[in-house]
Amino acid sequence: MRIKESKVYEFDELSQGLKDKVIEKLWDINVDHDWWDAIADDAKQIGCDIREFDIYGRTCYLVLDESPECVAKLILTNHGKHCDTYKVAKSFLKEIEGLEDDEKYTAAVEDFTEDLSRRYLKMLSDEYDYLTSEETIIETIHANEYEFDEYGDIA
Repeated sequence: MRIKESKVYEFDELSQGLKDKVIEKLWDINVDHDWWDAIADDAKQIGCDIREFDIYGRTCYLVLDESPECVAKLILTNHGKHCDTYKVAKSFLKEIEGLEDDEKYTAAVEDFTEDLSRRYLKMLSDEYDYLTSEETIIETIHANEYEFDEYGDIA
């Protein structure tokens, strides 16, 4: 057996070039797991299911597990008045109030579902951007007290 000694550095002790290299290497440190769970759980709380999404392809396939009216009311109960989903739900409920035409009701439900899909896609995209930002990567490095060798590899 042999013992090999090496110097280790905290992130803040690295040169700017090595810091940049570390950040580049660890770009996915916050998204290498189910980072979207909190947003998917939020959708479930209002009676929706995010079946799949692609933030690069700009798609989000959202299914209403409850009636559209129930989903809208759950949004009004669980989301703040300044939240985009709250505004969408309030608008939808106002639009269908007293509506007797099946075609118009179906179109309103489709628009409501598409609007919610777009809002959840925006939430997912914003969360991904936040988690992969330089600032958040550095916060994760500090929180985990990572140390690095002279090449910028985690020691």
